[in-house]
Amino acid sequence: MNQEHQTPKLQVVRPRTKQLLEESRFLSEEPGPQGSLFPNVKPGVVVFVQLQSVKSENFVEALKLAQPSFVFDLRIAPRFDLENLNRRSAFALFEEIKATYVDATTPLMMGERRESAIQRLREAVERIDLRRPLFFLFGTEKGSIVSDDELLSILASAGKHAEELILVQE
Repeated sequence: MNQEHQTPKLQVVRPRTKQLLEESRFLSEEPGPQGSLFPNVKPGVVVFVQLQSVKSENFVEALKLAQPSFVFDLRIAPRFDLENLNRRSAFALFEEIKATYVDATTPLMMGERRESAIQRLREAVERIDLRRPLFFLFGTEKGSIVSDDELLSILASAGKHAEELILVQE
């Protein structure tokens, strides 16, 4: 096998300390059209949310700070019953921040194989830009259509390199 054509396997390295959710992590350092009134969003931000272990207020805060263009749900059994959050309030929040929700597991529920569902996810990711952050919702290790490492590889193969990866875990 020719070693030159192999791409390195990307892996998520989890920080030892909790990452703070701050607005500055989502905003560009370059001023927007009217300075500080309308700051530019930092392009290339990708947010991974381990939804089974996150508190609802942290999930809501992360969404409001990031203002993602898309929320990709990678969980085999998507649900939003976290503390005081439910499906209705989650979708109202997506609408408020103008984020498109994509259930990436729909093909599985329609009887397609995992590989077909992953290919559809890959195609969807290829069609979007990274001017606004992308949100990816994960479940347990076996409860998601792909792992976080697999998703990084999908993003890289689609030419969507994460300039900054934010992990929301608690």
